[in-house]
Amino acid sequence: MNHYMSTQILVDNSDPNIQYSPGWASKTSSLQPGTNGYPIYGTSQETDTQAEFSFSYVGTSVTIYGSIIVAVKPSLTFICFVDDVDVGGNDVIGFNAEGANIFCGPFPDLPEGQHEVRLSVKASQNQSFLFDYLLYTPSSALPSANVFLPSDNPNFEYGNGWELVTSEITPVTGMETESVGSQFTFNFYGVSILWIGRYNFTIAASDHVQTLMTYSVDGGSPMEVSLDSSVAQGLNKTNPLTTVPLFETFAYTRGQHSLEVIFKGAADASGQHGIPIPLSLAYLVVRNGTATPSASPSQTSSPTTRPGGMKAIPKIHLAATLGSCLAAVLVIIVLITFVVCRRMKRRKYASADSGTSSRVEPFSRDCDPAFAPAGPYQKGHNFPEHQGELNDIEPSVVGPPPSYLTRRSSI
Repeated sequence: MNHYMSTQILVDNSDPNIQYSPGWASKTSSLQPGTNGYPIYGTSQETDTQAEFSFSYVGTSVTIYGSIIVAVKPSLTFICFVDDVDVGGNDVIGFNAEGANIFCGPFPDLPEGQHEVRLSVKASQNQSFLFDYLLYTPSSALPSANVFLPSDNPNFEYGNGWELVTSEITPVTGMETESVGSQFTFNFYGVSILWIGRYNFTIAASDHVQTLMTYSVDGGSPMEVSLDSSVAQGLNKTNPLTTVPLFETFAYTRGQHSLEVIFKGAADASGQHGIPIPLSLAYLVVRNGTATPSASPSQTSSPTTRPGGMKAIPKIHLAATLGSCLAAVLVIIVLITFVVCRRMKRRKYASADSGTSSRVEPFSRDCDPAFAPAGPYQKGHNFPEHQGELNDIEPSVVGPPPSYLTRRSSI
């Protein structure tokens, strides 16, 4: 059985729900998109003094990501708090599996519910602190959020040539292709898609050549993106891996859309003598999507799916069906009883007539009314029968827009 990473929500540093103290300033990155170190949405919150920020959410695990602009060992200090409890400071700083600095988290053992994460930092003009984004695992449905989806999401459709890749240095997984023409498709509900690739330090070697890829939304004109060694800029054996935002689609009307990505291979025919830089996928971020956390099944009357695509009949429908069948049986019994009684009554009258005369007398209006034949049974007025038809349809409840359901597991 496959185990997918639980649904996570990405909160960018520009989110208005983040509470900043004085001392922070928005900074636009001077790097080019697709370059190692580029912020996830191109901006960061920077401080070179003593400052803090906090964020409240309903869920469990939370992680804060950012960077420190320094060429030597960090000398600034910071402390993380969860629900006003000190959970560590400088000793928790380090590189996560993707090579980005983690300042707080993850905290997988937090109980579901309302939490507040707070980071307090003391920086300086010689060493500034940049906050990029945070991730948290929700415990309640969110009608609109930036949904963070790992490469093993079951809603992703990979064509031929894609392979699962791992690292001998760190336990990293992702999807990658070097096959020309490899396709990727994903149907999503939201506004736009941010594609984040994963690369290691070997890509920076001179024997790797530039490659091209295209993406399109809803069958529109393809947009071309080049992949070169800048995706691995600054990587080495000490800092071997990174995640890089490769492209973000235009913003569309919020709704159902389809993304298609195609790997085109080497940008120049002369590049065939080198190693083409592969197209990789670490995560997708769906802007203004919807999210429903993994949870135990709720007690509803909605049909549930069985193996083979069969639908189980809801209890409320089953009760109605049994009741209708029972009513129909009772009606049939009443009709049979009525017919039998009428026949017995007619036979009784016939027996009385045969006792007075063995000769058949023609009908006469002068006959004794007491011996007049009983009126015929009228079939024009049948007893109503309940034809309890079970319409195998779901209750007419408008569900939320598609959510990206994933099973829980540790990151």
